[in-house]
Amino acid sequence: GRRCSDADAAAELCCTTEDKEVFANVWSLRSTDGTNSMLSSDQAEVKRLSAAGGGFVEQCNPVPGPTAFCVNASLVDGREGPFMVYSKPVPDNPTRPLYRCKGKAGHFFSTEQACEGSGTMEHVLGHVAKSPGGEMLRALRRCKGAGGRRMHALDLRCDEPDGAGEPLGYVR
Repeated sequence: GRRCSDADAAAELCCTTEDKEVFANVWSLRSTDGTNSMLSSDQAEVKRLSAAGGGFVEQCNPVPGPTAFCVNASLVDGREGPFMVYSKPVPDNPTRPLYRCKGKAGHFFSTEQACEGSGTMEHVLGHVAKSPGGEMLRALRRCKGAGGRRMHALDLRCDEPDGAGEPLGYVR
């Protein structure tokens, strides 16, 4: 008959959430004019930016199923789709932060807080695994798109890599 709101139960495992909220969603957005790609871990921001007049379109997941992300099963290339990261470093899989940066040409992501000297860090999106394993098996690469747009590719190699072309980390 006890509840998590009871003072003597609040710290019990069945009542805590911090230790269970290991993953964070990362939505993928593309500007309506195709010149900017942006990642967001804030669902309210995604809704605001992808609403009419917000200037961005959400990039969907090509695989149907229960998800917080939009789904478009007709997509044949889901490399710019959404993904999940760790919400914080985890003890059993070495991680590094993934930052959202803004430069002169638009948004991009980096594993360097200084955004490789190409912009300013807006915030931490989450944490990517340094190597594939466990829940984190999808390679996350940064690519160059048309008009200098910097975007990401999941699992697949970039048509034009932004940097060495190696994964910046691994995601879910």
